[in-house]
Amino acid sequence: MNPTRFLLLGGLIALAGCASGFTGSDCVTSADCEPGEVCVDQICEFRGTSDGGGRDFGPVGTDLGSVDLGGADGGRVDGGLDFGPPPMCTTTPDCDDSSMCTTEECVGGSCMVTAVTCDDGDACTDDSCDPATGCTTSPTSCDDGNACTTDSCDSGTGCAHAPIAVAGGTCASPIDISAGGTFTGDSSCASNDVTGVCTGTAAPDVAFVLDLPSQSMVSLNAGGSSFGLVLFVGSACGSESSGCNSAGTANLNVTLPAGRHYVGIDGRTMTDSGAWSLTVGITPVVTNETVTFPAAGDTRVNAAGTAFWNSGDYVQGTRSTSLSSVRRAQLNLAVDSNVLSCDTQDMRMRINGTIVGSFSIASGTTSVTPTFNFSAISGPTYTLRLETVRTVSGGCGSAGLPNGSTVTLTN
Repeated sequence: MNPTRFLLLGGLIALAGCASGFTGSDCVTSADCEPGEVCVDQICEFRGTSDGGGRDFGPVGTDLGSVDLGGADGGRVDGGLDFGPPPMCTTTPDCDDSSMCTTEECVGGSCMVTAVTCDDGDACTDDSCDPATGCTTSPTSCDDGNACTTDSCDSGTGCAHAPIAVAGGTCASPIDISAGGTFTGDSSCASNDVTGVCTGTAAPDVAFVLDLPSQSMVSLNAGGSSFGLVLFVGSACGSESSGCNSAGTANLNVTLPAGRHYVGIDGRTMTDSGAWSLTVGITPVVTNETVTFPAAGDTRVNAAGTAFWNSGDYVQGTRSTSLSSVRRAQLNLAVDSNVLSCDTQDMRMRINGTIVGSFSIASGTTSVTPTFNFSAISGPTYTLRLETVRTVSGGCGSAGLPNGSTVTLTN
């Protein structure tokens, strides 16, 4: 910016430069200027006297001789002259404000100042300007303060907050516990899918799925969890139809049939959530077991050696099983040396001395498969016996009982 020049005229401070008619580069000679002005470098500049006595001044501090100002007092500056504003600039450098946050331009003697645009077009940055250094950018913070969301930023759309996916956090994504073992997790960010089940509340809950190939005894222990919970199991997610524990002991033992079952953990109060632990034990319930009978080593009592046609003939053996009791026996008995012709060989079966059923071997029969149902007989060791109950009629033949047949016992 050019410094403004001043003239002290008759005790008044006058601005140097063009008077009211100043138009920038507006003269070729002084004749083109207003009275009291001279043309200097195509600019009309004011010339006047300070004492009214004929001493002539040019620009401040220069004696150029007498100039007729055209004033009413014969050449002294008076209050009748009307001066316009001085120019602000002549070239763009005159407008430099030393700020890196603006651009400057001299237009028609006036400084045009424009703010610098620092927007980098990235929604993931915060843009600002420092007068000393210019534009600066810093990463936008998208932290929403919610531990249950994943915060991210897209340059085009800005911040996004996606809910954290929690294993077992919904009925649509249960945790598979079919293999048994210990499972851990955190329910803090889980959804509230079930309320009021096994006295549970509107707290975050965790869902599990349990597929059993056979009837099993299932033990559930959530004692390692960090909060008060309820534990339940049923045929659907959120069901307690097969078992429930709301006593706070976090243990549940149930016998479940083959098929799919759902286990749930819920908070006892609305504030109950956090780290959980669930230990699952699965013990298949053995419902039946097949043993070989008769077999080598079993006791055989029969007068005819191999045939069992006399009353009281029998074969007997003891078998150890995993069944605590049995209520049914299916006999798959092979028959050999069958020469029966005019009568049947009538027999029965005993288990631990109890008669459980009878059957007959007819002429030409090579095997029999009777099934016997009876009141529970305690095990797990069982003594099996096949005996002839009536002597076959004379001359009507007999049948033998070879080794290798089987008996299927069911509890």
